[in-house]
Amino acid sequence: MTRQIEIEEAIRVAIDNNLPFYAYRKPDEDIEFGLQLSPLCERKSGEKGFVVSPFLQTPEIPNLFIKQEYSLNNFPVNIQKREVIYPAENTEIEFSQYKESASKLIADMEQGRYQKAVLSRTIGFKIDAHEKAPQWFLSLCNNYPNAYIYIFSVPQIATWIGATPEKLLEYDGDRVTTMALAATRRADELRDFTPKEEREQQIVAEYIIDKFNEIALQSSPSPRFVKKAGPVEHLCNIISATGVAYDKAQQLIALLHPTPAVAGTPLNMALDAISKAEKRPRRYYSGYLGEVEENNTFSLFVNLRSMEIFPDRVQLYVGGGLTSQSQVEAEWNETEHKAQTLLKTIKGQLSNDNR
Repeated sequence: MTRQIEIEEAIRVAIDNNLPFYAYRKPDEDIEFGLQLSPLCERKSGEKGFVVSPFLQTPEIPNLFIKQEYSLNNFPVNIQKREVIYPAENTEIEFSQYKESASKLIADMEQGRYQKAVLSRTIGFKIDAHEKAPQWFLSLCNNYPNAYIYIFSVPQIATWIGATPEKLLEYDGDRVTTMALAATRRADELRDFTPKEEREQQIVAEYIIDKFNEIALQSSPSPRFVKKAGPVEHLCNIISATGVAYDKAQQLIALLHPTPAVAGTPLNMALDAISKAEKRPRRYYSGYLGEVEENNTFSLFVNLRSMEIFPDRVQLYVGGGLTSQSQVEAEWNETEHKAQTLLKTIKGQLSNDNR
């Protein structure tokens, strides 16, 4: 049995039996799988597993840790199915609602109330998502070699799949590395990034460097470059620091999340504005997730290009940064382009009646 077939079968067994599990594929690496049968609890130092943090934590949307009690090498033979109640899907956002919210945010920024706000929306489809999820995960792995691909499930709370281009923070025991990723154009567009887009990305880079400075870390930003992410491209700087102790790396996570790339700036004003504009929680969209190792090294990514999985429905989450120079229809079209990463994976299994 090939490894991909083993992965597909392990994911299917975990989903069918409502068990906490995760699988992920870092760029140019093998797929990693973990399953937990014991009760969920907070991570203890030295435990290997997968962490998930929401955009904003609440009692209903908590931080999650899935411990790797079992891998493909010791997958349990006798599994008992657990009965669970699945969460309800989130509120859909159509163009009329998006236009109203985006117009209000842009008007506020034209008056100088804040500089940037990130507005998200959802796209839902009726489909046998639990059945298709293992295939979708592997298809994303095969089609997007440069993205961080994941699937995780904590039944009764959340089941998500995604292909994200954005690293929140990586720590190897000495060096921390993050990226300032913002601004979007289609990969097939023959144009330069606009001054508005360049400024949008610069805001993120400056914010991250300030957070390094807050805890006395000397950051080293790379030159700005264009990073391809499936059907779109972004502006990006890699920002790193060396000689970092584990507690400083943990502090940096708390300082970086959420960044202006997923919220806006100034941060607290943007968070207040978008919570009123979106009128529903983002759940785990634009939170962060990734693996942690026994030696406390970790690799965490921002949960973008993602979709929430329900037994008979899938709900995609996409968003984009607004500034005073934004045009509503162009911003809506940008979210449509971002959704193509996941839509290409599930297309052919949908009819127009399912939208």
